[in-house]
Amino acid sequence: MQPLWIGMTGGLLLGVLTSFAAAQTAQKPQALQSLRDKYQAALHDITRLQQELDSLKKQRGTSSESAPASDFFLAGGAYINLKKYPEAVAALSRALERAPQDALAWRTRGIAQTYLGAYQQALHDFDRALALDAQDALAYNHRGIAHYALQHMQQASSDFTKAIELNAKLAEAYNNRGIVAHRLGNYQQASKDFVSAAQLGMELASQHQEMLRNDIRQAQARLQTAGLNPGPADGVLGQQTSTALQQYQGQHGLH
Repeated sequence: MQPLWIGMTGGLLLGVLTSFAAAQTAQKPQALQSLRDKYQAALHDITRLQQELDSLKKQRGTSSESAPASDFFLAGGAYINLKKYPEAVAALSRALERAPQDALAWRTRGIAQTYLGAYQQALHDFDRALALDAQDALAYNHRGIAHYALQHMQQASSDFTKAIELNAKLAEAYNNRGIVAHRLGNYQQASKDFVSAAQLGMELASQHQEMLRNDIRQAQARLQTAGLNPGPADGVLGQQTSTALQQYQGQHGLH
């Protein structure tokens, strides 16, 4: 399966699933260097943040047991950026012990659970986040990712659709819904969603759109071999291809 976009606030592309890893590792050297530079900058910011937190704790004379929820929340976010997901879950759990009504903390712990592959626990956290804040488009997007990982395709699509309804500019939700549509064979919907995501500035969506075109070309070639007339194998899902596909499905009882 293709990976989904699961950045904490839409700023990080992180693969939940691994089949797209080869394509990511084939980036140009300069792009890789840029990623390394950004990663080093993030590490610097995290170190500075931790130093500030340590200094603040000393000024307060507090122990970790009495530290406020915000300290644990910030630590959890820093652990996620460092890819230390068990530590992130632990820190965010401490934050939630102190602030159980913090929807953002539930959502963030759900993200960490997703990275760990603990998808059922992630669903629980996203459910709690949405019970506290039903207008959180990112929580719907992240819950859709957990559903997708568990093969709950219809629930995933519904969550991505809700995220889009709440935030029509959330590019990753369009991209993710497009991946589900592609997986389900709904090429028209997939194409629309990838185009929308690309128009909103998501470069990865263009790659997914090209993968979709390749699949359509292969489908057109198979339809031609089956004696149908889908038109040229150009990767464009026009009316002629759609009609040929419907004919093929009818002949083989696939409707």
